[in-house]
Amino acid sequence: PTGTGSFVIPFATLSHENSKNWGEDAKIFVSDRWVGTDRTAASVSAGYWPFGLGRYACPGRFLAVAEIKLVVLNILSRVDIFLQGGKYEVVDPLNTVAVPPKGQLLIKPLEKPLL
Repeated sequence: PTGTGSFVIPFATLSHENSKNWGEDAKIFVSDRWVGTDRTAASVSAGYWPFGLGRYACPGRFLAVAEIKLVVLNILSRVDIFLQGGKYEVVDPLNTVAVPPKGQLLIKPLEKPLL
């Protein structure tokens, strides 16, 4: 409140791990949680606001996401990615978009990085 000398800092984790917003697995990292949705990494909403919310949303959030993508690209340019055993199994041939195949990706550092 104005004039009280108070400073309120909301605890974002309570919103980000809220099962009402994200379901029963809200506290578990799900790498493809937003795959197939219209949400971008820099989007904000009442349930997800890593970069702030409303008029207080970070103006540099799009730059931050771009920098994260560059770091990931840099890491990927220094490793060789391959399937364990050189193969994978399609679990549901009629639903290859939503059901991931069974298999394990392995990562090995390159002797000479591309970048």
